[in-house]
Amino acid sequence: MRSVSGFTPKSAAICLIVAPGRDSYSATASALHSGGLEAELLAIVRTIAPELLALQGVGPISAAQILISWSHTGRFRSEAAFAGVAPIPASGLTNRHRINRGGDRQLNRALHTITLIRIRLDPTTRAYVARRISEGKTARDAQRCLKRAICRQLFKLLERGDQPAQRITAEDLPQAA
Repeated sequence: MRSVSGFTPKSAAICLIVAPGRDSYSATASALHSGGLEAELLAIVRTIAPELLALQGVGPISAAQILISWSHTGRFRSEAAFAGVAPIPASGLTNRHRINRGGDRQLNRALHTITLIRIRLDPTTRAYVARRISEGKTARDAQRCLKRAICRQLFKLLERGDQPAQRITAEDLPQAA
């Protein structure tokens, strides 16, 4: 993780999403792809946290959302609080858990996308899900466990902060259209 002088990861990503001439914070995925914003997000994510893009299933849009939600080291007390993926007991007379519906919904959506991509493409992840299902979990519960494991991996990566700092000014960031 590289520190950005004058910019937090959140403000650096927001300066692209809410660029001059854009009237809201929200940008749909189709607008990101068609407007060339994805390439700009890729450049910023490569500058701030290139190690995110090296992970299986993490693209520039998901990485930007992860950085926006994470914001800075020390913001979250644990990986469970990071995305609200800590399992909570399900109501009723069952002995199972469900994902907390609170928390950052956009981050949870990014984690869901990463989870689906890994299940589809990564043999190690497929083996993990198969192992969880053979342990008696449903496919949905196995996906919840995988999402928690991915969140733990991202949290450790972002909180590590052992990489050298790089000073970046506003002039170093690409101009948003």
